[in-house]
Amino acid sequence: MIDQAPSDGIIVAVPVERSGRDWFELEWGREWLAIGRSIRENPISGHNHGHASEKQTADRIAERYLGFARRYCAASGAAAPP
Repeated sequence: MIDQAPSDGIIVAVPVERSGRDWFELEWGREWLAIGRSIRENPISGHNHGHASEKQTADRIAERYLGFARRYCAASGAAAPP
């Protein structure tokens, strides 16, 4: 279902916390938080300063997210998103 969602125009949010723990722990470590910031920080700043429309900002964030996801999948051997 998650793999099919983008081609159907659906955005899916998947939790990043590691299950089965007594405390909050990220599945992919603290690096994941830094990646999240680097994905959205510059595009949102550009939008807030009037340099990009909402659509341009959303497209840029999506493009950056997919870039990181493809690199992660390539490094881990997982199937890459389209």
